[in-house]
Amino acid sequence: MRVRREERQERKRIEQYLYDFRDHIVIVEGIKDRKALLDLGCDEDKILCISWGWEKLEEMLNRLSRLSDTSNKPEIKRVIVLTDLDRTGERLAREVSDLILSCGLKPDTRIRRELSGVLHLRYWENLPVKLAKRLKELGD
Repeated sequence: MRVRREERQERKRIEQYLYDFRDHIVIVEGIKDRKALLDLGCDEDKILCISWGWEKLEEMLNRLSRLSDTSNKPEIKRVIVLTDLDRTGERLAREVSDLILSCGLKPDTRIRRELSGVLHLRYWENLPVKLAKRLKELGD
């Protein structure tokens, strides 16, 4: 009985993460990571890639910052950082978080840590497969 409740709670947390991906700006490392989020129904206009280049990324974040100054929408103020969980991804997460802060926005790396732990995920391009597998294990 207790295991069932914990599984329901885990499923609910996973669903909340997916909702956050769809509702907020997300920064990923590359095109495969972006495709993985698109496959899960995320809005392509809300997924930014580091591989597009730092200048373009900074320009987009500054534009978001200006929008957030004129809007009360929390999805504009909070930016989810989803870099891979390898050495390069860790470095990029720190650098992107600093860039986000410098643009007057709030970086969110919590989801990156928590969801990767739940799904035993290291590379976000594998998210759809790992997610489907875990949801199947949790059942209905």
